[in-house]
Amino acid sequence: MERLDKSQSHSFQPVRVQTKVIKEMLTYLEGRERLEIIADDVRYESANELVQDRCNTRVKELKITAQSPYISLVLNQYKARLYTDSSSAEATGLFVTIRGHLRRYEAKPRIFYNYCWMMALLIISSLILYFPFLSSYQFLRIYISMFAVAWVFLWGYVSITRYSDVYIDDGVGEPGFFSRNKDTIVVGTVTAIIGAIVGSVLTKALEPPKLIDKRLSPTTKSIDGRR
Repeated sequence: MERLDKSQSHSFQPVRVQTKVIKEMLTYLEGRERLEIIADDVRYESANELVQDRCNTRVKELKITAQSPYISLVLNQYKARLYTDSSSAEATGLFVTIRGHLRRYEAKPRIFYNYCWMMALLIISSLILYFPFLSSYQFLRIYISMFAVAWVFLWGYVSITRYSDVYIDDGVGEPGFFSRNKDTIVVGTVTAIIGAIVGSVLTKALEPPKLIDKRLSPTTKSIDGRR
């Protein structure tokens, strides 16, 4: 019995990478044959050379490859993908290590960049229209639909233009306030929108029903008396 060798690949959610992360990943590939660092069609001998040439700029495409076993990491504005052409113990160990390390730098919250949750939200907003017991909550469908459309546009923008955000800094200074907190700002904004939607729902649900006074007013009685 012989186990067949096969390739392995993993596609990440949108990632945010800086020089420190690049150097950390290169340590796992240190000593490998034909190690290459290619940024925007320019080959560099080391991470330090990359920093000297592209410091304080964003890279549209970063590709890191090595041989024996072959492994490649491609980060560009459309994708973030790790690949190896072997399932040997050595290749698998290297693959799992780099994958686990880079997943720490996926954009957060991860659920916000999950296509399945986005589709589930759209389906829920559609179902509200068809259930009779939810007929009094049609306004909720409007809110959910607005949020889903905004979500789709943001996801589309990230997927087309900024899937992999590779910023080359000097690796020493701290990133700016927005760079350090932009994920938190996104979470806060989304939380505020959801809170507003939930608040509107609760207000509508807990609102006491309006009582209709069926008693005739004096004016109505006088009109009926004249008849």
